[in-house]
Amino acid sequence: MKRRILHVINDLQSGGAEKLLYQLLSEINYDHFEVEVCTLFSGGDLEGAFDAKNIAVHGLNLKHRWQWPQGVLRLMRILKQRNIEMVHTHLYEANVVGRLAAKGVGISRLVTTLHNPDYSFENHGGKTYMLRKWLDRWTGRWCQAHIAVSKSVQEDYLNHFRWSNICIIHNGISAEVFSKNILSVEEIKKQFGLAPNDFVISHVGRLCFQKGQEDLIMAFKNFCHRYPDAKLLIAGQGALLAKLKQLSFPDLNRRIFFLGKIYNVPELLHISDLFILPSRYEGFGIAAIEAMYAKAAVIATQTGGLEEIIEDRNNGLLVPVSHVPRLTDAMILLRNDVALRKRISEAGHKTVVERFLIHHAVQKLETFYQEIFDGAC
Repeated sequence: MKRRILHVINDLQSGGAEKLLYQLLSEINYDHFEVEVCTLFSGGDLEGAFDAKNIAVHGLNLKHRWQWPQGVLRLMRILKQRNIEMVHTHLYEANVVGRLAAKGVGISRLVTTLHNPDYSFENHGGKTYMLRKWLDRWTGRWCQAHIAVSKSVQEDYLNHFRWSNICIIHNGISAEVFSKNILSVEEIKKQFGLAPNDFVISHVGRLCFQKGQEDLIMAFKNFCHRYPDAKLLIAGQGALLAKLKQLSFPDLNRRIFFLGKIYNVPELLHISDLFILPSRYEGFGIAAIEAMYAKAAVIATQTGGLEEIIEDRNNGLLVPVSHVPRLTDAMILLRNDVALRKRISEAGHKTVVERFLIHHAVQKLETFYQEIFDGAC
């Protein structure tokens, strides 16, 4: 008998949690599980991808966060109509709405994936933060189990909520997207407006304080004075775009490219000599394992899930958070030591193949679900 599971998430924009959900549900065993998705808010770049995989998506079509009560009632109707047996929630708003709705219709098989260290690094103080934390803790106690995407996320929730029922299932990526008719390095560089011999450094991420792009630009300023062939390509959108452009102007105007949201990330990574993830904090670091799989040499900061992925000087380099001189030194080291750069890139690819391809996460998730249904959790 197929077990019916509904995943509840905020929307289907192409963020880390949303892409992970798509990849998990694309690979899950549909002989055993029938999975559907419900979004709080309409829209998202990934809607077409879910549709192409025949994954049913229900929308609550909320316009504002304060419409949560309507969202709970609408979700309760969907849970009844679809005979859902388990609710699996992702991200804060969807966690609260999904848990309340499941509780309202008497569904006890309730699971939440914890994607980020939400409380150690995002404490802005004030009543809003306290209310958010209280709601999360209060509704989270109904969960049969929680899944953390890394040990650091598990520790964050253990420290703040003392939840003991948190297991770890690391994120994974699909190798399929990296094998789809990628052009030659020369052709891709031409598409990005680069010269054939340019030394390419890339970064992919939301432009925000968490991701540390200011540190990257400052380190690149130091680096590019030595290496006139160096180019920095930053892919992503976010509130810090204007500030980052100001940091780059005017002396780096022709050396740093702000690409915005792009849909050919594998091609960008394919031409990257270095990939840098200078995060101030990080739940896991999907961008890092994508770059490692594409055989870019990765430099990342010593924080969160990145330390669970990267072993310093083996499959990447680790530098202290917000330490621009150390980041600059790491960039210079890998620019000059071609043998080390190649060894790190090969070891990084091997790490992802052995530990972080999506089928590893799917197998663990299916076992986890079966244990829930069997009453083992």
